[in-house]
Amino acid sequence: MFESPDPTVLSGPDNITVSPRGGVLVCEDGDNEDLFLRGQLATARSSTFARNLFNEREWCGATFTSVGETLYVNVQGDTRSGGPGNLGYTFAIWGP
Repeated sequence: MFESPDPTVLSGPDNITVSPRGGVLVCEDGDNEDLFLRGQLATARSSTFARNLFNEREWCGATFTSVGETLYVNVQGDTRSGGPGNLGYTFAIWGP
């Protein structure tokens, strides 16, 4: 269990998934530029896994394949009618 003591540590987590190794991956939805994927370790430490520098949209919907080799994660698009036309994206991330 982890409770962020301050928004500079973890700001607005709203999507989580459990990795094949038992860690927790959190999609952060902060108010400012806090557009991170955070790895939450069993030791109650948080580490940055990725940051969205592509646009100003939040990460969402992180999930691993059934064998745990690939992480799929989305960047939200704009669903408002007449919005600025930001498309959503899905990324596949793999590696050791």
